[in-house]
Amino acid sequence: MLMSVADAKTLYVNGATGNDATTYESNSATSPWRTIGRAAWGSTSYTSPNAAQAAKSGDVVQIAEGIYWETGNPSGGRFTVSLNPANNGTAASPIIFRGVGNVSIRMQRGFRGGMIGCEGRNYIIWDNFQIDDYYGGSTSDTGPVVFSGNARHCQLINSTVKGHPGSYYHGYPTFTMNYRGISLEPAHNIIIRNNVIHDFRGANNEAGIMMYDSNDNIVENNLMYNNGVAVFIKGVHAGFTQARNIVRRNIVRNNKGGIRGLDCEDTLVYQNVLYGNTDIALWIGPDIVARSRWFNNTLVNNARPIVPHGPELIGIQVIGNIVASSPLAYDNWDTSDPRTQDVLYDYNVYHNNTRHAYFGSWISFADWQGVYRLDVNGVSVNPLFVNPGANDYRLQPSSPVRSLVIDVLDLNANGSTTDLIPAGAYVTGNETIGPTVGPVQPKPASPSSVTVE
Repeated sequence: MLMSVADAKTLYVNGATGNDATTYESNSATSPWRTIGRAAWGSTSYTSPNAAQAAKSGDVVQIAEGIYWETGNPSGGRFTVSLNPANNGTAASPIIFRGVGNVSIRMQRGFRGGMIGCEGRNYIIWDNFQIDDYYGGSTSDTGPVVFSGNARHCQLINSTVKGHPGSYYHGYPTFTMNYRGISLEPAHNIIIRNNVIHDFRGANNEAGIMMYDSNDNIVENNLMYNNGVAVFIKGVHAGFTQARNIVRRNIVRNNKGGIRGLDCEDTLVYQNVLYGNTDIALWIGPDIVARSRWFNNTLVNNARPIVPHGPELIGIQVIGNIVASSPLAYDNWDTSDPRTQDVLYDYNVYHNNTRHAYFGSWISFADWQGVYRLDVNGVSVNPLFVNPGANDYRLQPSSPVRSLVIDVLDLNANGSTTDLIPAGAYVTGNETIGPTVGPVQPKPASPSSVTVE
C-alpha cells in the first residue's frame, strides 16, 4: 500500500541516547534510533533491509549532532552506497535525511565505498552532513558520495565533502585514478547545491564532482577548492548519453582544473566565478562536446582560463565571459587555426592578460578579431571589479561592460532574451555565487553526542 503524505512522519536518530531496537511505529524524539543505517535500511544490516521499518516516502529523518560510525556494504564496490535507503520517495514526498547541527558520518573498519547518496533510488535528499573520506575509505574509481544505478531526483545539499589526505584512518590503501568527492554514474536529475567540496587532489582525473552517463543534473552554489578538477563531466559508455547538465553560480578557486566538459551534449556552464586555478579553468573537449554553452563566467588569475580542445567540438558557444589577470585567455596546443573549430566566441571581456591566445602560435586580440573574425563584439577593457584584491568580482556601477551581452538565457529573469546584460557572473549584482548560507565548514562534534566505533 502506498504511503500518503498524511502518513509521513518525523523520525529521529541520536547516537548518544538512541536504541536501534525501537520500531518504526514507536520512533519519536524521546525514543530515537542510534544509527543512521537503522533509519535507512529498516534494520541494523545493509545486507538485510526491511523496507517496512525504514524511512518511507515523505518522512524526515532528523539526526542529532555527533559523529556516527556506520556500517554498510562489506564488499565496498564503487557503485555502492553504504547508507542507501531501502525505500524511494516521490516528487511530492521525498525522503529527507537531515543533520541537526554538526553531523559527521564515518565508516567502521571493514566497510568501504560510498558513504551516502543514492544507489538505484529516487527522491532522496541528504541535507547538512560532514563527509570526510579520511574516515571512510573509497575504493578505486569512486568517492564517498555516490549517485548510481540510474538514481533520479536525489539531492546533496548544505554539506561538506572532504577528500583523504593521502592515507585512511583504518589504514586502507588509497586510490587516485578517477578519485572524486561526488560520483554520478549513471544518475539523473540530481541536485548538488550549497556544498563545500575540497581536497580531492591529484591530476586531471581526480575531481570534486565527476559524471559518467548522467543527464539533467544541476551543480549550483557550491564552493570547490584543492581538487584535481572541480567539476568533470567526463565519459559516455555505449548505449548511454550525457546531456543537459547545468553548472552554475559556483565558486571554483585554487584547484588544478576548474570545470571540464569532456564528453557531453547541451551542457550549460554559466555564472561561475573561477580564480586561482593552477591549470585550466574552463576545459571544453577534446572528445565529442556538442551544443554546450559557456556563458557569463568570471575568470581571474587562472593559468589557462579557457581551452577549447580538439577537433570534435560541435556548436560550442563561449559568450559573455570576463577573462582577466592571466597569462593568456585561450590555449590550444593541438589546433593551429581556431577557425577550424565549431566554436562561437562573442561579447567576451579581456583585461590585463599577458597575451591573448595560443593556437600553435601566438594570436593577439587585434588579430583574433581582425584576421580570424572571432569575438567581433568582444572588448579589451577594465571591467572595474568592486574589490579584486578581496575576490569580490561584482561590477562597479561605472563598469563599461554593464550593458554588453545579449541575454539569451534570461539570466536576469525579466522574461526577455533580447535585452542587454553585464558580462561576467554578476548579472544583477544581487545573485549569490557560491554557498547561499555558510560558509559550510566542519566543526568538532559535542562530546555528549558522539557515537564511538
